[in-house]
Amino acid sequence: MGRVWDTENMKRFLRILSVLVLAVLLSGMSKVSPEIMALKKKGDRVVAGIERLIEQNHNPAEVVALAQHVPKLVETGRMDEANETVDAALALIEQIEAQGEVVAPEPPDDSYGPAEMVEIEGYDGHIMEPFLTTDGKYLLFNNENYPEADTDLHIAERTGTLSFKYLGKLKGANTRALDGAPSMDSAGNVYFTTTRAYGDKLDTIYTGVFDGKRLKNVRVAPGHISPDRLWDINMDVSISPDGRDMYISRATFMEKGHVPIKSDIMLAHAGPSGFEIDPHGTEIMKNQNTEALEYAPAITGDGLTLFYTRAAEGMTGLRILVATRADKNAVFDTPKVIPTITGFVEAPTFSPDASELFFHKKKAGKFRVFRVARK
Repeated sequence: MGRVWDTENMKRFLRILSVLVLAVLLSGMSKVSPEIMALKKKGDRVVAGIERLIEQNHNPAEVVALAQHVPKLVETGRMDEANETVDAALALIEQIEAQGEVVAPEPPDDSYGPAEMVEIEGYDGHIMEPFLTTDGKYLLFNNENYPEADTDLHIAERTGTLSFKYLGKLKGANTRALDGAPSMDSAGNVYFTTTRAYGDKLDTIYTGVFDGKRLKNVRVAPGHISPDRLWDINMDVSISPDGRDMYISRATFMEKGHVPIKSDIMLAHAGPSGFEIDPHGTEIMKNQNTEALEYAPAITGDGLTLFYTRAAEGMTGLRILVATRADKNAVFDTPKVIPTITGFVEAPTFSPDASELFFHKKKAGKFRVFRVARK
C-alpha cells in the first residue's frame, strides 16, 4: 500500500458500525439554515430508525446504503435530492418494519432463557468484548472501541448472578493503542488484541500472565499466526482452557475502511515454536464461515461447542450463534441462532459449566453486558 499504518489510524481501522458512521455524517450538518436543520431532524429520525431496526433484529443495510448519499448531496447543494433521499429512507424503514422480516436464517437453539442485564458496581462506562475466566471469578472486558476512545482492558470480580465489582483497568496490559478482546486459559495466560505494533509485523495478538492482580511478561503471542498482508488483521482471539487451541477471527478491510469486508474464523494449535494455523481449519469451519462476517469466537473447555457472532454486510443483522461437533477432530455442525439474544449483540463468553452465556449489547446508546441461562 506504500505506507505504514500507524497506531491512531489502526484505532479507526477496527470495526465501526456503518450506523455510527452515518450518525456522524448527519450530525455534521450544522449550518445555520432552516432548510438544513429541517433535513437534520429528518436525518436523526433515520438514524433512530436504523438503530430500532437493529434492536428488532431487522436488516437495515438498504436503509444505510440509501441514507449515506445524503451528506454528499447537501455538500453539493442538491437539497431537493437530499430531502427525497431522506424521505425514501424513512419510507423504507416503515416498509421493513411492516414486513416483519428478520435476519436469522439459521435454525433456533431454544435452550436459553431471556436476556438480563448485568451490573458492574463502580463502573458506568461502555462494556464490550466480555470474557469470563475459566474459574468464573473474573470478568475481563474493554471499554468502547470508537476511534476517539482510548480502548483499554478492564477487570471486575463476580459478586452475584447478575453482579460484578469493578477492580479497575487491567494493570500491565494497556497502551495508548487499542487493547481489547481478551481471552484466558486455565493457567492464567491472557491473550488479547492490540494494535500497538501492527505497523511493524502485522502482529495484533499478544499474551501475558495474569497473577491475580496484573498482567506480566506481555509479548507477541509466539508462533506464526499473523497475516502476511496489510489490511488483514487478527481481530479477535479465543484460547481453549487447556491453552492448546486458538480460534482467531481474521478480518479484511479496505484502505481507510471502518467495517470489515470479510471476516472468518481460523483455527491454530500450540506447537514447539508457538501457535501454527491448522491446515485443515478451513474444512473444520466450513459450516461456520460464509459470505457474512463471522468473528468473536468462544470455545468451550471440551472443544465441542463454539459460540460466535455473525453479521451481514455492513455489520447489520447481528446475532450470536452456537455450533457443536461430536469430537475435537470433527467438523462443526451447521450453527443455530440463540433467539433470546437480539439487537446489537456481539462477543459471547460463558460460565465454567457453559450453563450461562454473557455478551455485550447496546442499550440506550451504551454497551452493557447481558446474560442468558440455560433453561
